[in-house]
Amino acid sequence: VGATSTVGPRGDISVYVGDVAVVSDDVAFPLTTLVDADTNFHHVTVSGTTQGNLDSRITAGQLGGQLALRDGDLAASLGELDQFVTDLTTAVNNQHAAGYGFDGVAGRNLFAGHAGVSGAAAALAIDPDVVGRPAALAAASATNSPGDNTVAAQITGLANARIAFGNTQTLSQSVAALVSSVGQTLSQAQFDQGQAQNYLEQTQTLWQQANGVSLQDQMLQLTRYQSAFQATTKMISVVEEMMQALQRM
Repeated sequence: VGATSTVGPRGDISVYVGDVAVVSDDVAFPLTTLVDADTNFHHVTVSGTTQGNLDSRITAGQLGGQLALRDGDLAASLGELDQFVTDLTTAVNNQHAAGYGFDGVAGRNLFAGHAGVSGAAAALAIDPDVVGRPAALAAASATNSPGDNTVAAQITGLANARIAFGNTQTLSQSVAALVSSVGQTLSQAQFDQGQAQNYLEQTQTLWQQANGVSLQDQMLQLTRYQSAFQATTKMISVVEEMMQALQRM
């Protein structure tokens, strides 16, 4: 988590996360998590205290990497994905509701409704009125029109219509932009990992060659680079999983 430590005049050690003490003299304050009722995210706090959310103070180590990804790049990508799903379902439902199913009924949505943009991707589902009922799929533009697939063709054509992000992009362009954004995040994380690895190796070399240099200072520097390396490694792992999920869509 990128903790720091100090040694007091009596030899007592204090450990801090940011400016919050988690060890003071012989007393330890364990880290724990609380669940945000609005986002369902877990936030780090100190057990038995009123310190509140420590997420912003954790900037290194594996946990720091996870938090930076969740609250930064991943949050932005999820927001874009929610917007894409909202644009997609709105456009498809409008077309589908204007068509007729094989049972002669119109006005049905293909996708279940969702209030607002946030969380739209996670809530994506077929409307219960259509699930398991092929005759409810609205492919025709009029009732009693065997073989009419006018509405089905219109829905297919939405992939190349400018209906995404305020009618500025097609759905295909929107997906491509999202995948590109995630790819850039992955590339940057890999670059940062390489830099951290280089710094780590340089510090290890300096430490091994040190003569008359404070070993304590060198070890502190080594710990910082190890934390940075762990953070970027974790970020790469999570972003790669996200890329695989997007490619399966």
